[in-house]
Formats: sequence, C-alpha cells, structure tokens
Amino acid sequence: MLTENVPADLNNHPESLLHLAIESGRHRIVQCLAEKGTDIDLPDENDITPLSLATQKNDITSMQALLDASASANDGSLHDAARMVNADAIQLLLQNGHDPDFPCPRLDGRPPLFELCFQAPDYLKENQATIQQKEKLAKRAIETLISGGAFVKDRLPQAGNRSLLFHALDSSNPHLTTKAFLVGVEVNLSPCFELFTVVLERVSRIF
Repeated sequence: MLTENVPADLNNHPESLLHLAIESGRHRIVQCLAEKGTDIDLPDENDITPLSLATQKNDITSMQALLDASASANDGSLHDAARMVNADAIQLLLQNGHDPDFPCPRLDGRPPLFELCFQAPDYLKENQATIQQKEKLAKRAIETLISGGAFVKDRLPQAGNRSLLFHALDSSNPHLTTKAFLVGVEVNLSPCFELFTVVLERVSRIF
C-alpha cells in the first residue's frame, strides 16, 4: 500500500518508481504515486523527468495525471512532443503552461519548434506512415506550436543563431521538414529565396 511522501529514488535505483511505472504503462500506479506525494519532477540519470518520459512514450494518460499533480513546466517534454510531431501532446503541454519558446539546456538550447525542424525526421524514420501522412503530421504539429505562441522570427541566439529554415535544411530529411515548415507557417523568405530554391531543388532529387 502506497503512503504519502513515497521515496521517489527507490533506494538509489537509476530510475525512480514513477519512471518505472510510466515505462511499463501502469497508469493506476502513476496516478497513485502522483497523488501520494512522490517527487513528480525528479529526473533520472539522463535528466529525463517523469513528464518527459511519459511524453516520449506517447502516454497521454500519464501525462495528464502528472500535469494534474502540477508537474513543473519547461522540462523538455514540449520539445519531446515537438520532435515526435505529436500535436495532441503539444496542445496538452501548452495548455498547462509550457513555454513554446523555452531554450532547453539538454537540447543545445533549441526551442521546441527548432527541435521539430531539426530532429523530427529522425523520429519519423521509424514511423510506417506514407510521406504525405508524415508531412501532414509535421504540418499539424508546427501549426499547433505557432498557434500556441512559438517564436518564428528568422534567427534565435539560443539556437546557434540559425533560422528555423536552416534547421529544417540541416535535418536528416530536409525535403520533408522544409515543405511542412513552409506550409505550416507564413514567413518572409525573400532575402534568401534564390538560395532556398536551389537548395530545395537539390535535396528533392535525393528523395
């Protein structure tokens, strides 16, 4: 039987009891631990909080239980949702106070939208969806971040002073992310339109 102030470190185990419950999909245990005073923000040895882990597992039920228990915002979980182009998780986190422009230290200071443009293709490689379906997922995730207030100016210092467009072009599938980005957000590309056109034509031949 769980009591209040359950020790979250489980006798110095590299993963807390809460992490283990999320990892195994034990929703009732997750909710019980969250309600009984476990430290719901305690990260594991890789600096992953329970909320980030639940996001990475696409476990909306556990995410909601942790958010209902006032899990801290800006732990990188919004970046995880963005990388996974999970619009539903993005929306849930934004509704619970996560900053759409937070520069995550464990992700080289990238804000969520920059993380999506740069890393989403690596996640989508494991997805069995068609290219068109992947583009649709990315577009919806981008639109959700932007409607939630994500910064879309050309450059951000905390993102290596590189633009969103160049993060998309630097990704492992520049054609997919650049197309989704351009459809998902209206930006002024006139200063670099010729360069962009040449680069996009070149990467299109690869795919």
